[in-house]
Amino acid sequence: MSKLRRDLSVVLAGACCGLFGVSVFLLADRVNSYYAYLGWLQEGPSDFRYDRGVETLSWVPVVLWHMVLSVTAALMVHRYQANSRVSPFLRWQAIGLVSLFGWGATILAIVGAETLAKQTFFVGASFQVEDLNNRILLACHEEIAVCLVERDALAAV
Repeated sequence: MSKLRRDLSVVLAGACCGLFGVSVFLLADRVNSYYAYLGWLQEGPSDFRYDRGVETLSWVPVVLWHMVLSVTAALMVHRYQANSRVSPFLRWQAIGLVSLFGWGATILAIVGAETLAKQTFFVGASFQVEDLNNRILLACHEEIAVCLVERDALAAV
């Protein structure tokens, strides 16, 4: 029972950590939106309605995913790291780092899935896989042609 209680406290601490980490950015966005609104008011009367704000709730999936990542990271670090070796400060730094790795893995999975679904590669301009194969074949043919010309030039000497 004590292990379950410890795990529940780690889950709660991880959720609080994730919520706090996101709330700082939401507060900064709210302040930025407020100052943009004040600047819009100082510009004078306008026929357009001011519609920039944080009321759209587009941030909710990001907050929920960050909380899931933080709880998972907290459980992983508390499970696999020895209790007596590291201070709690460094342990929570490791939890933050693991959740950042989780964000990196999330972005990599999204970009990878999109790349596989559309069969495109993000190298400067996006082009099709067949186009990539044609470019490789063209480069090979050009290299072979250069090698044949050099061979003929050496044979003539």
